[in-house]
Parts: sequence; C-alpha cells; structure tokens
Amino acid sequence: MTYRVSVKGLCKTFPRYRGGDHIRTLRRWLTQKKLRSAAKERVPVFADISFELAAGEVLGVIGRNGAGKTTLLNLVGGVGEPDDGSIDVRGRLGALLELGAGSHPTLSGRDNAIIGGIIAGMKRRQVLERIDDIVRFAELEEHIDNPLRTYSSGMQMRLAFATIVYADPEILLVDEVLSVGDIAFQQKCLAKIRSLRDEGCAILLATHDMSQVLEICHRAMWIDDGRMMGMGNPVEIIEKYREQMSIETRRLTPPPTQENNTVDDESPLVLQKNRLGTQEIQISEVDIQDTTGLTLSKIVTGHPVKVVISYEVAVPVEEAIFSISVSDEDGRVCLELSTPPQKVLSMKSSGTATVVLDIFQLDMREGKYFVDVGIYERDWRYAYDYHWHVYPIQVLPASMNPDHRGAPHRWRFSDSGE
Repeated sequence: MTYRVSVKGLCKTFPRYRGGDHIRTLRRWLTQKKLRSAAKERVPVFADISFELAAGEVLGVIGRNGAGKTTLLNLVGGVGEPDDGSIDVRGRLGALLELGAGSHPTLSGRDNAIIGGIIAGMKRRQVLERIDDIVRFAELEEHIDNPLRTYSSGMQMRLAFATIVYADPEILLVDEVLSVGDIAFQQKCLAKIRSLRDEGCAILLATHDMSQVLEICHRAMWIDDGRMMGMGNPVEIIEKYREQMSIETRRLTPPPTQENNTVDDESPLVLQKNRLGTQEIQISEVDIQDTTGLTLSKIVTGHPVKVVISYEVAVPVEEAIFSISVSDEDGRVCLELSTPPQKVLSMKSSGTATVVLDIFQLDMREGKYFVDVGIYERDWRYAYDYHWHVYPIQVLPASMNPDHRGAPHRWRFSDSGE
C-alpha cells in the first residue's frame, strides 16, 4: 500500500522549568549562569509512536487533553523537530492546527485567504481563480473585505477551512478546529472532508468528538501519556478508551449510602452501579424534551429533541466537560456528543445551573435506547458524575437516514430556571 505519511519510532520531549527558575528577562539570562541550565531537564511528550497513513484514509487520533495529539499533528505538519524517529510526508500538505495561526488581523479576509492559499501551495493565479468559491463556501460574502480582527472565531475557522480545502491538499491535518462555529457549517465541513477522503486525500484528525471518529475515520489511534495505547477499528479503540476512564472513575466513586443514592420506581440511581463519579459535581435532574419543552418518552426518528441537565457544584473545580451518549439495551453507544474545547465550563463557585443540548435531528433506528449523561474532569481522566441506563427513550420508525452516528446539535448554558 502506498502511504502519504509514514511515522517511525517518533520521540519528542519538551523542557521542564522548575518554579521560579524559568527565564523572565534578558538581563537575568545574561548575568546568571545558573539560569542558563535551568531547562536541561526534558519531559517526554511521547515515545516510539509509529503509524502509516494511506491515500484516501482517515485516521482519528483520540486521547485526553495533554496526551500529545496536537504535538503529533504539529510534527507531521513540520512545526518543530522530533528528538528521535522519522516522519516521511509524501504529497501536498494542508493543515488546520490552530485557529488564527499565520493570519494577519489587520488585513482583510480576502487578503488572508490569498496569503493562506499561497502558503498552502497554490500559485497566486490559482488562488484568485478560486477566491469566489472560497468565499462562498465560507459564507463570508458580506464580510470578506473587512479586517480579519473584526471576525468571530467561527468566521475565522470558516475562512481558514475553505482556503485549505480549495488548495486541493493530498494530506490534511485537522486539530479540533471543527468544533468552532455553527452546527450547519460543522456538518458542511464534515461533508467536505468525506469528499476529500473519497478523492484520495489522506486525513489525520485529532478530536474529542467520538461521533466524528465513528462517522468518517477508517482507523483510530489512542495515545495517552506519550504512549500508543491502541490502533485499529474505531469502535474497538473508542471502547478501550472509555474502559480506561471507567476504571479510574469507579476507583474514585464513593461507596453507596442511603444519603447519596436516589431510589424510586422511575429512575433508581445507585452509586457503583448505574451512578459513578467523585460527586464533586452532581447531576440533579435530566429531562428529555421536545422543542416546546414537553417531556418525552418516545420520539419519531429524524425529529428534534433536547436534553436538559440540571446540576449542582458541591466542590468547586477548575473546569468540566459535559457529555451525552445514546446507547442501546446492550450498552452499545450509537451517538456521543460532548461540549467542545471552547465551551469547557469553569466550576469555581458552588451552586446550581442548567445545561441544554439541542439535537436538531436525531436519526436513530427503531428501538429502545437510553440517554446516558456525564460530567467529566477537564482532561477526561474521570467523571464527576455519570448516569448510565437511567433515562430511557423509545424511537419510533419513520422515513430516516440509517447512519445514526452523528447529529447536528448545539449546547446551551444557563443558570438553573432559565
């Protein structure tokens, strides 16, 4: 098989500065010899990572925050040098690694697209020939001649994505940026990625969105603490990733008592059974509703639904991630949605609040399912509170799309009662 990217024995370390030892001024660097050696200690980011990526293949890279996903994509994209190992890239490279990287805020969106296209390997004439298509895809006709500094993060992402994909990359690197912007455009981006994939583009995608991995990736690679924990079928690798989180979450879950369990006929919650987590943040209520706010127990496939989560912060924490999955009676996850990195919530004060997930179109096969709800530590290492197979939903048949792995959706955050 002809590969587009070949990575062998890749190792990368970064310097570690001790508290108070890192260099703050040029004067201190020049006058204090001791400080010049302060960064000699190196911390491994990852070691002995090897894989190949073929033309027309999509490889999803998963793992908790800080696992090394971004560093890996940066190195493949030529940003930085490995300490050991080799990276062989064969083909025209397009990269979406960091929102705003390489952009010029005082120039117009049009000028940024032209510069970005040239950097991506197009000739100026080619960029000018495609600029109307780029602007149209990015849906920025009314704003393209405004300075980039006036653009929202979503508008910047749309322009960057459109510029890269219209440069006809043979290799595409994507790092989380698809979580920025409105839902309709995210779906448009995924459709374009599928189109590039079908045309033979090799794609390396780093994401926390498991539904994206299931929907468009041929293989998944899980890395943690610099080690490759698994490589292969996305369903199997994601399941192993979840199992690790479950083990740590179970270890931190307090034992069940009469006070910390909620037991009734409709939704029994028992710690260490169907409720897991440290309980620093507690889910107090989950309501599955239609668009008018009416509680649902059944839904026709393809219709919208919203999940309202009320929660209480018992012990303030730095940040938290919300996740909702839909699983069948055997526990197989059919859909998984989590708050994107740009919407990781600060939980530094105690109190109650509400999060709403709007799913604009829930395409599921007929059958009985459960909505599983969790609140996770910011690095996905464990759950603060996770409810499993507590909230049932019956999906009724209708004319539908059988691919139920992804769903257009939106997260909304508000104080309780709003």
